[in-house]
Amino acid sequence: GWAGHDRLSGLASDYPITPIPIIATGELTEQEARYKPYVEVDERPGFYLGANTQFSKTLQLEYFYYDNQAQTEAIEDGQYGWRTRFHHIASQWNITSNTQLKAQWIEGDTAMGGLAVLAGFRAKYLLLARSAGLSTIALRWEDFSTTDLDSTPVDTNIENGESWTLNYAYLVQPQLKASIEYKSWKSKRPGRHYIAYQNVLVDAKQLLFSLRYYY
Repeated sequence: GWAGHDRLSGLASDYPITPIPIIATGELTEQEARYKPYVEVDERPGFYLGANTQFSKTLQLEYFYYDNQAQTEAIEDGQYGWRTRFHHIASQWNITSNTQLKAQWIEGDTAMGGLAVLAGFRAKYLLLARSAGLSTIALRWEDFSTTDLDSTPVDTNIENGESWTLNYAYLVQPQLKASIEYKSWKSKRPGRHYIAYQNVLVDAKQLLFSLRYYY
């Protein structure tokens, strides 16, 4: 969605934060220059509730609600608590034995620094995949957006975008997979004007070759 990559975050991961005005000189100057997603800030447990069902082995539906119950004013080692809540709906339709249609929808909001940051977010995708022998081809469309719900004057969280991905994968061996992927990704984010030489509208194309070994 918003980032357009498949990077996974480990327990020790941290990421640089762009020095936008709200962090550099605004309400959130206590935020460290790097974001650490797994730092425990407030010792409060979160929860999620969900259910899933299956119809005649061809259609699967899933729903869950997530709320991490974080305190937005809490800060520990330069990391604020992010109160994040969202609804999630997903489905998979096995059209034939080798053709699948998958869909997912997420909508929620997130807040931190009291209410210095409050943003709604939404993402959805459709994916059609077909297998033939050791080969699989998939086409995916995704739409994503954020809305600015706070009143902080120097922090614009609005963004709208979509992406298309075409992927071909071949299973060379049971543990070795080769693939080629083409992605078209567009995003309009007014807040990029805070960063020098950044365009509000980004229109990117990517061709990716990969070879993965599973163990």
